[in-house]
Amino acid sequence: MCFATRWVLLGLVVAPLAGMGCTKALPKSVPVEVQGTLTTESGKPLDALLLRFHPQEEKNATGSVLTCVTEEKGTFVGQCLPGKYKVTVLAIPVQYGGSPASVTTTATVGKSTVTLQGFYNSPADTPLEIDIPAEGKRNVVFTVKTR
Repeated sequence: MCFATRWVLLGLVVAPLAGMGCTKALPKSVPVEVQGTLTTESGKPLDALLLRFHPQEEKNATGSVLTCVTEEKGTFVGQCLPGKYKVTVLAIPVQYGGSPASVTTTATVGKSTVTLQGFYNSPADTPLEIDIPAEGKRNVVFTVKTR
């Protein structure tokens, strides 16, 4: 057998074996930014409320539940893993300066107080959903119905 043929045969045997230990690991998901506003159906911002993002897929279930507090103009910002979420709206608990927890959530709009429908408190019943892509999501607008 000639010298060059031996090297070719050796390369055919060794190359696949060397490649077996060099597989790339799947990229891990990293938290991405989510930002937007919470408003009433009439477009008025709702501040001082908690938005909680509940994972709906196994791929993002290992991350923690994102909780954001809406600011003065109803704005919120936070980070979570990409994926699908159901979003609940809750009053800030008493120990943090909010009102007592109840079935309904009240919020202040200007000088008025509004009451949100009770289903916004439940991850199973809330109609608020979002699919957050790998690059994050901005300018999200969640609109809630009030009583």
